Amino acid sequence: METSGELLKSYLLLVDRMPRIMELPTLMRQLKSNTTEIFILHFLLNNGSQYGTDIVKATGLTTSAVTQICDKLEQEELIERTRSDQDRRYVSISITRKGGRAL
Repeated sequence: METSGELLKSYLLLVDRMPRIMELPTLMRQLKSNTTEIFILHFLLNNGSQYGTDIVKATGLTTSAVTQICDKLEQEELIERTRSDQDRRYVSISITRKGGRAL
């Protein structure tokens, strides 16, 4: 059972997020993206450059699904991928200025 303080905190968090939640359908149409793609963009914006495995953990999607989504986002120039100089298996994914402005 939640205390009244916890309920108030949850309520204030919801009220804070409500305008963004209500704008989501408009944002999806503007970016021609789905909620998962927008979640990944927000994740990158809030957490900085990440590896694909970090995005897999955050979303619960498979590696191949994240790769396909990132292919689309990269094609639209909303993210960029950078291979590590030390180990080319590691690919860093970051949001571009265009992606940040779109959000």
